[in-house]
Amino acid sequence: MKNLKTLFNSNLDLEINNVRINSKDVEKDDFFICRKAMNSDGHDFISDAI
Repeated sequence: MKNLKTLFNSNLDLEINNVRINSKDVEKDDFFICRKAMNSDGHDFISDAI
């Protein structure tokens, strides 16, 4: 898996355990991806993921 420095041209050095698209499944050190779907918008669930 590429690291965040490569993907986002950033100086962050983070360990990511999992990549999640469902805020209910997010655990510590997971990376939550927001995306728009036909019936919902993942951006509405950011606070749940945090």
